[in-house]
Amino acid sequence: MPKFIVYFAQLHEDFRLPELDALSKLENVRVEYDPHSYIRSSPFLVVEISSSEQAAKLVRRAILIRSIIEYWGSGRTYSDVYSEVKHEQERWALYKTSSFKFTVDAFGKSLTQEEKVRVINGFSFLEFTGPIRMRNAQAEFFVCEEYDETRDPKIWFGRVVGTGSRDLIDRFDVKKRKYLGNTTMDAELSLLMANQAQAQNGMFVYDPFVGTGSFLLT
Repeated sequence: MPKFIVYFAQLHEDFRLPELDALSKLENVRVEYDPHSYIRSSPFLVVEISSSEQAAKLVRRAILIRSIIEYWGSGRTYSDVYSEVKHEQERWALYKTSSFKFTVDAFGKSLTQEEKVRVINGFSFLEFTGPIRMRNAQAEFFVCEEYDETRDPKIWFGRVVGTGSRDLIDRFDVKKRKYLGNTTMDAELSLLMANQAQAQNGMFVYDPFVGTGSFLLT
């Protein structure tokens, strides 16, 4: 099956895989991955899913997943990444004339705007001829340099196919409520629990410790 990069939020690390597994069941999307490849200190996990459409469906209500990216390449150097990407040149043709954008990120380090532009220019061999659009681009390409204290950076590259629902955390922010209790659960954990419980429209949800209703509201 095709490979995808799950880009996690770097928090609640012990709940990231349980949410992923729960969403797989909830959305009826088959996901394969090696649990031993999961590293708590890393925001990335490579998984296998049948299609980009299924991948987008998997993460559409995720709270601890920022986005899911169609895997194009990875490596310790950009030369390694370029080499892997060039092995799949037939993939480029699908986006040659599409509007596009590049998102350049780093984990464990900050990149200057000049460094980001240099990274983007390094992929000029893709020879995309479509217009660059920062909003509503037909194709978004993602590059991330992952750093930690014990190893050289690892570079990830691919096409973004779906995003999670972390915007709901702000929408249900407890600070926006008219009433708060001493034990009011924050929105992020409430939304996460709802996903792990596989709650959905038409289900009966019982909360024996309802309190101020945070879990039921989200």
